[in-house]
Amino acid sequence: MISVNYSTQAARISSLPLRVQLLGVAHQQEHVVRPSGLHVFQCFACRRGSGVFVVDGEEHNIREGEGFLIYPRVSHEYYATSGDWELDFFAFDGALAYGLLECLDMPESHAYHFFDQTYFRQSVEHMVRMHREKGEYAYALSAACYDLLVHLPHMIEPLTAVALSSENVLISSIIAYVEERYADYINLDDIARHCSYSKEYLCAVFKKEMNQTLNSFLTGVRVSKARVDLLQNPQKRIRDVAEDAGFRSASYFCKVFRQYESVSPDQYRKQRNADRARGTTTLEHGIA
Repeated sequence: MISVNYSTQAARISSLPLRVQLLGVAHQQEHVVRPSGLHVFQCFACRRGSGVFVVDGEEHNIREGEGFLIYPRVSHEYYATSGDWELDFFAFDGALAYGLLECLDMPESHAYHFFDQTYFRQSVEHMVRMHREKGEYAYALSAACYDLLVHLPHMIEPLTAVALSSENVLISSIIAYVEERYADYINLDDIARHCSYSKEYLCAVFKKEMNQTLNSFLTGVRVSKARVDLLQNPQKRIRDVAEDAGFRSASYFCKVFRQYESVSPDQYRKQRNADRARGTTTLEHGIA
């Protein structure tokens, strides 16, 4: 994730109608809960994997080819339901933002299906390149943000929300517990005790609602956390990465990791860091 810094151009951007504040390409999305929202508009598109976006008491399942818009200061939550949830996004503010989105018939936070995601992806990637080239990028980013926003209505249609049923609430409780305790060697019995249901019932509900087993979800979360750790801490030993992700054995971690990524953890770290050095990927972690 890139936080756009206008410190050297502050005097020139105060009157800009749109200001890009955050950018991300193929961001490995972590679990986010914001009861008070953010001060900016956020617009996301799913590049790979699947997740859930929760706003106004409704859940939206977000898969590849879908995305969501979040208005400022609106309570929201989003989290992965697959081991690998990659999002492209940009965040913006400015005097024109509210009025423009009203004119574009996007007056509130919502989830959308993309007819064609290519333009969104290419536009965000272009903004990232402009930012990396430094220079006087404030005006160019503002123009690129406007261009993408006015094209959005022609790319999307609203997704139907899913009301938060008792099963949805249970799934949310499971996911929150796994996200909080994945490093503590928890297993299905621990999750069942936390939720006060039998293991068999939990597994059946999770499989029905999420279309994957609870055990595969737990493993996927651990692998996802390990991926971030590998890239953020290039000197960290593999066995320490494994332990911090909730794997009791480094050898078992390497075996599972290879099943997900087709390479060893060490090879994955070297390849992704090489990609990052060439500018073909963005940061793995941030506030978005």
